[in-house]
Amino acid sequence: MKLVKLFDDYLDMAAAAQNMTREEYTAYYLSESKKNEIKFNGKKVDLNTLEVDGVDSNDYPDFVDSYITYAEYSNGKKLTDDELDDFTDQFPDIAQELAMETFQ
Repeated sequence: MKLVKLFDDYLDMAAAAQNMTREEYTAYYLSESKKNEIKFNGKKVDLNTLEVDGVDSNDYPDFVDSYITYAEYSNGKKLTDDELDDFTDQFPDIAQELAMETFQ
């Protein structure tokens, strides 16, 4: 039961970070549209603009040290360094996924 509670808490936290309900977050996360954009700070980030660094093959397959170094909102505005740090903190799985793709 503890694992279910942890996942339940994670859904609440992730949804709140995106200013969404749990249902909205789950639907968005499972949708195909998430492959191109994700909501951050109330704005959409174009996932096609993301660049990652901190990729170390010795850290395979976790890549916990990877981080986003560049991203743009869907309106073309670049994320600041502080926003990139916050984005990486909120979405470490995206940085790790991009790091994994560098080896494919």
